[in-house]
Amino acid sequence: MKRLYYISTSLLLIIILTGCLTTLFPIFNVSDVFFNSTLIGSWKCKEDNKERFIEFKKIPDDRKKELTEEINKISDKGYLVSRMDSTGSVLSQCFVFLARIGKNYYLDFYPAELPSQKSVNSFYKDHFIKVHASYRIDFKDKDHFDMKRLDGDFLDKLISSNKINIRHEVVDGNIVITAPTDELQKFIIQYSDNPKAFVTETFCERSMYY
Repeated sequence: MKRLYYISTSLLLIIILTGCLTTLFPIFNVSDVFFNSTLIGSWKCKEDNKERFIEFKKIPDDRKKELTEEINKISDKGYLVSRMDSTGSVLSQCFVFLARIGKNYYLDFYPAELPSQKSVNSFYKDHFIKVHASYRIDFKDKDHFDMKRLDGDFLDKLISSNKINIRHEVVDGNIVITAPTDELQKFIIQYSDNPKAFVTETFCERSMYY
């Protein structure tokens, strides 16, 4: 495996939101994933008093080849999520899977390539490792949901005080968890109800803008 030190900051920024739980492996096993048609459509999301638009749709067949062989098996349960500006132009895209872990629901984001990125020299692509970004999602009703991110300071304190021993690397000052999926899930379940662990970052409502 290529060393984690080659993770590009630009790849981290492809993720629709920032300040989340960043992992080398997905937080879900294939049996944890399910499809919720409520998410399909356009959403107006507010984060730090800034508005952004995102769109969920089913993963098109011609994009499934970008997924790993294992995840491709459940591609019909996934979403292609686009982040758009006020004119409807796509700024970034991610493959997203909804999973139940413990008693809560989570979204796992994985970068998808835009057409403009497909022409990037393969030599440079070979030096990048894409990472997963995860958020807890709380459905309010069919037209509203909140996303909660893992508080970075909370994670920093757990690691620095040796309260948890979870495999990780520090990349450009950011913690990237390198532990496998089963270990990730144990960590998530352990702290899922801790009020200091997950903070509400993004409020989304269904939009008819596009």
